[in-house]
Amino acid sequence: MKGKDILKKLSIRSTNPGVRFEEILRKILPQVMKDQGKPISFNFKYGFLTFDFVLGKGYEDYNKPIFAEIKYYREKKINVITKSIDVFLGHPRNKVHLWYSGTGHINLNYILFIVSVSLTEKERQTILDRFKLYVNKFEIIIWDIDDLDPLFQDYAEYIIDLVPELKDQAVKNIVDKSLEKENANADPELHFKNLKKAYENDDLILFLGAGVSIGAGLPSWDGLMSHLLLSLIEKKFPEDINTSLNDNQKGKIASVLKSLNIGSPLQAARYINSGLADKFENEVSKVLYRGLGDLDNNDLLNSLVRVCTPPRAGIGIKAITNYNFDDLIETVLEKAGIKNLPVYNDSTFPGKEEIGIYHVHGFLPQDPEKFENLKESLLIFSEENYHTIMSEPYNWSNLTQLNFFRENTCLFIGQSGTDPNLRRLLEIAKQRTKKSRHYIILKRTNRDLFMKEFKSDMPNDKTINAIVEVHHKLQEVSFDQIGLNIIWIDNYNEIDGILNRVKN
Repeated sequence: MKGKDILKKLSIRSTNPGVRFEEILRKILPQVMKDQGKPISFNFKYGFLTFDFVLGKGYEDYNKPIFAEIKYYREKKINVITKSIDVFLGHPRNKVHLWYSGTGHINLNYILFIVSVSLTEKERQTILDRFKLYVNKFEIIIWDIDDLDPLFQDYAEYIIDLVPELKDQAVKNIVDKSLEKENANADPELHFKNLKKAYENDDLILFLGAGVSIGAGLPSWDGLMSHLLLSLIEKKFPEDINTSLNDNQKGKIASVLKSLNIGSPLQAARYINSGLADKFENEVSKVLYRGLGDLDNNDLLNSLVRVCTPPRAGIGIKAITNYNFDDLIETVLEKAGIKNLPVYNDSTFPGKEEIGIYHVHGFLPQDPEKFENLKESLLIFSEENYHTIMSEPYNWSNLTQLNFFRENTCLFIGQSGTDPNLRRLLEIAKQRTKKSRHYIILKRTNRDLFMKEFKSDMPNDKTINAIVEVHHKLQEVSFDQIGLNIIWIDNYNEIDGILNRVKN
């Protein structure tokens, strides 16, 4: 797809295509300069001047700094383009810097203007001739939309959120680049360096998912649903039917009921909630903690305790956002003497010496009598409430997460990163920060998963390995678009080492 076609798509789908055009360039250019090993700075202030960006060590054969402005035009009018450049260069406040030497003078080598129209060579020369009077101070460079075509193609994977039509080209780029590089992942040492810096600055937020609780013997979502459906059968079926069914038969009936509600996990939760009614909370608690193991010997929980232990003259972990509704984290932190406070509504606020544990999907502790309004907090078990947090930007759960995403560095543990509301909030936050400043620990996909699909005609090992790396790279690009960097692991026991590196 050509640059001019991309602009047409932007004009159709956006009320402000000029902003989208600049956003595309802001996503592509850092990658271009990274590949050239040269720096780029956006919104660069130089004296009284502010440029859209500056290439501090030049670009390709231009070996001196290039100061750049992005100019969007809905249609091509050479006189309009010339005038807008003239206004920028001839602004009364700018003249002091662009025309004269002495105090306040800036030694500009090149000024680059990127324009959103296609220029003939004659039209380009007409514009450049108009500004020959500046040649004693600096040289003007013009890039038109056709000049950008190679960048749109070579870096399509970074802009498919804005130009989804480039998806095929993006996939091709990822495959080609992955095959060229033995290691397709970003520098993991940089990830650890950034996480450690965030920890030392009391800026790190932990986001904990189901993987943390499952490792301690608590059921997965699917297992929880199955057990609750068994409870539903025993509570709602007449006694004579219940006594006529053995455990195996009840299990099969529960599987059928679960399959009938397979359309949505929330639909299944509402179905169970409706059936159990006022017994719902007690049944969830009973099923949730039924298989709870020995917390003292749980390596992951012990690692979380260590990283949550405040370093000297600091707090280290600023807060914990817990997508689980169990109280395992509270339990192990309390036993280690680390003050904490579960937060499951908008009327609870941790003190300065407490780690706030934000249960954004609800909270159901082992001793529910100590807390109020717990059932109302179980958002994940209420389809209606979950729809509310999806649609209300000012819901306390959404605001809590958004504030963390915008203001802090977040590390996701035991999370798949697939929750739609989570991804939506991350994407909103990245629109403001522009950088991928958060991290998620994911297990690498085992090559055996690909190989088992081949009964015969098996590809060679090199091809399988390349396919796996392409898959990982696609995941990295996908997560990068919502502000997440992936830290790959081969085994979950590696999380302990990651947390130790962050703290020490």
